[in-house]
Amino acid sequence: MSSTPVKIVQALLKDPTNPEVVNQLVSPDAVYVSLNYDDPDLKSSYLGQTPIGTK
Repeated sequence: MSSTPVKIVQALLKDPTNPEVVNQLVSPDAVYVSLNYDDPDLKSSYLGQTPIGTK
């Protein structure tokens, strides 16, 4: 059975915190990008630069 993009997104949304589900659907070399500027790890990673759109 082949997975369509819609089925992949539905599976991720159904159980996004289950590592088994995520590992089956996401490439091992995928990179996580946080879009939340309140994330302390994100704040420390941009080394004092002002994030785009926050001036």
